[in-house]
Amino acid sequence: SESWAWLLMLTATIASATVVYLLLAQWSELVAIIISSIIAYGVIFITANYRVSRHYSLYIQQDKLVINNSMWGFLAINISDIAEVEAGEWPKQTQDSELLRIGRGPSANLKLKFSQSQTYFGALGQLPEQIEELKLVVSDPQGLAAELELLRSEDAEVSTIEVAKAG
Repeated sequence: SESWAWLLMLTATIASATVVYLLLAQWSELVAIIISSIIAYGVIFITANYRVSRHYSLYIQQDKLVINNSMWGFLAINISDIAEVEAGEWPKQTQDSELLRIGRGPSANLKLKFSQSQTYFGALGQLPEQIEELKLVVSDPQGLAAELELLRSEDAEVSTIEVAKAG
């Protein structure tokens, strides 16, 4: 499944670095080494992308929901900034091109709306953009929605206690 795709990309990267080296070595060995090394360095990116996508794509750390869109995109959302969590079915539509949709599959199954804009860092952080809503494709949308609702209610209780102590 996914490990086959990783292995295939790894093999293709190494093969392309080898082919580039063999083609350029007759012209200039130094240029061949430099360019094939740059291509071979892609192995690190492919492996990092695979590991982040497979093991760290969506998790809760302290009071934040962290979403990694492979290693190329990143979003950290304060649980208290989630205004609405909805499990359902939202097919991919071309007119929704302005909406951020993360995950593989023909349709999203979890929608998050935020009380304030969140910053999605795309292209390794080079293209930040503000989003108001996020659609996700997750394996257990009901379970994640229930967990987020529980965390939101706990966060609201803590905020109420802090306000009561301050007053």
